[in-house]
Amino acid sequence: MEKETFNELLRRYEEGRCTPAEAAKVEEWFHAMAKASPEPAGEPDYGKLGKQLYDRIGIPKGRPAKFMRWLPYAAAILVSLAVGIVVYRANQPTSPQLTSQYGDDALPGSNKATLTLADGRVIDLDQARKGIVIGTENITYDDGSTLNVMLSEAEASLQNSRDPSTPLRSAQGDGSVMLALTTPRGGQYQVTLPDGSKAWLNAASTLKYPSRFTANERIVELEGEAYFDIVQTQGTRDTRAPAPISKSIGVPNTLGMPFKVRTSGQTVEVLGTQFNISAYPGSPETQTTLVEGKVQVEANGASLQLVPGEQAATTDKALNKRNVNTESYTGWHEGWFVFHDLNLADIMRQLENWYDIEVDYATLPDENYYGRIKRDVRLSDVLDILAADRNFTFKLNGRTLMAN
Repeated sequence: MEKETFNELLRRYEEGRCTPAEAAKVEEWFHAMAKASPEPAGEPDYGKLGKQLYDRIGIPKGRPAKFMRWLPYAAAILVSLAVGIVVYRANQPTSPQLTSQYGDDALPGSNKATLTLADGRVIDLDQARKGIVIGTENITYDDGSTLNVMLSEAEASLQNSRDPSTPLRSAQGDGSVMLALTTPRGGQYQVTLPDGSKAWLNAASTLKYPSRFTANERIVELEGEAYFDIVQTQGTRDTRAPAPISKSIGVPNTLGMPFKVRTSGQTVEVLGTQFNISAYPGSPETQTTLVEGKVQVEANGASLQLVPGEQAATTDKALNKRNVNTESYTGWHEGWFVFHDLNLADIMRQLENWYDIEVDYATLPDENYYGRIKRDVRLSDVLDILAADRNFTFKLNGRTLMAN
């Protein structure tokens, strides 16, 4: 690899802009230098690049000793997982009586969700598929197969109904119906919205959205966590509803409609971008992490704008922003747990929902981690990595996990 390419990859890693494959390659080099293995003749002198790699990745001051102690053991497993050498049981038993050295064990989550219609009907979505697409007339799976849900019939039925107790009535007042996609603990699912925007729902989450966007803004509601890829609305309005008329030129206005995500206590407004929102009930804060574009976050009577690499943190009293490694908060939607100096308690919050367990946070030591783990492994495989070369271990009793 040319020196310029190598240095650029290090910069991308440090800034959190690497793809999973690129990050895995950097961590592979990192692990190779930790072992101080001799390089074959004719290869770049990676030994001399070791200090540069440590410096560029940016180990926090005061933590290098702990990091170095951990690296030769846990990083070896993390890197192996990153490049696909996963200690993974291909023929996992389906019995809930799973055991490991930690006592009980838990299987990873999978594609599981329900779709709730405006009339209260709940549809169990196919676990063999990854997502659904909200079309003009009906709803399909992402492979094109239909759910036999005719939106036009549902809208007509709702228009004829004056029952205010309808579970999901659109706030737009335009005859569209509201839909709700819900994932349980241990579930995830995707949805392509009426304007072509995409949302990936993490475990234990609900996204509410209209069957079509016809107003001057696109609004969805989130409880839990979702990763969004929002399209700009140049001519994406629903053709079944009239678009507002521009007073200046007398033609339908095709300028971008703002996209808003409402959660408990905050609103995020975008035009076209990629970002992650974690807004679980009971969490100490709602986190909005920006990957691309620009968003505005409003909460507690204040507002702020984010640029890529920044995160807004909303509590019931304040709204602040900080610089973060975005992969730590967005890697889940590509199938990874990503840790960039991430505290064990924050890691456990991710494991709780994905493996459907409860964590005794009072027993957790104050430990931080770097690396990545695939989300398709058993809980015990994750715990093996987290406990490697540490002075504690884990115990899973039924569905409760604690450290001792």
